[in-house]
Amino acid sequence: MINNGTSTLALPVDYYILHNGFYFQADPDVPAAIVAARKQQFDNHGWPRCDDPALATVFFNLGYAIDIRDVRRGDLIGIDWANGHGHAAFVWEVHTDEDNAVDCLQFLSANGSAASGVYHGPGVSVSAPNDAASFIDHAGDQFTKKFELFADNDLYLTDAWWYCLPGITRNDVKLETFRSPNPPASHIVDKPNNDGNAMAKLRAVRFWGFAPPDAPHGDALTDETRELAEQLCQWQMSPPYSIAG
Repeated sequence: MINNGTSTLALPVDYYILHNGFYFQADPDVPAAIVAARKQQFDNHGWPRCDDPALATVFFNLGYAIDIRDVRRGDLIGIDWANGHGHAAFVWEVHTDEDNAVDCLQFLSANGSAASGVYHGPGVSVSAPNDAASFIDHAGDQFTKKFELFADNDLYLTDAWWYCLPGITRNDVKLETFRSPNPPASHIVDKPNNDGNAMAKLRAVRFWGFAPPDAPHGDALTDETRELAEQLCQWQMSPPYSIAG
């Protein structure tokens, strides 16, 4: 659903399927002929085959693409893991380098696993080791938060995962530039040390209404889109809590 300020609109099911990356894939419930027709429709209109959480969000004009080095809390990211799987998540916290470019981030998403066909886990939470044990108590099938979640807390610095952007290693991240206490190096996830659990590719979207980056990196954000984002701006992005003062 989307609320445009005056009414609530239902997004078509196509958005959900595109967001989950299945729109152009045949399976027992979707005959190959339907998939072929979808591909032909997109090709006839010159539309990108946006079967991806970030790309689909831009396609339906819910937000605008930004460089992954410019993400801040609340931005939507589409992750391709090094193990071949994918994930959609929201940015929780970022750390930046001396050029104000994000080098690693934390994300907020639905987290859990399935056993014998039953899903269980901490649910919507910041990605962390051991089912977010520092933030959520786990007893049997019950998960109980220990304190107010999704508010700045030094425990997120030290006890949650920090995921390096593609091409960055934990050796590139300067721990001394974090707000004290610094995260342990073992909680910084990169390709050389974590292999399949590292981010291989990343795409980012900022929702309309939020301010565009002041000095954007790369060319993902066009001048035209930035001008429109400034016109529609209602809220500023939160500055990183993680950076040392």
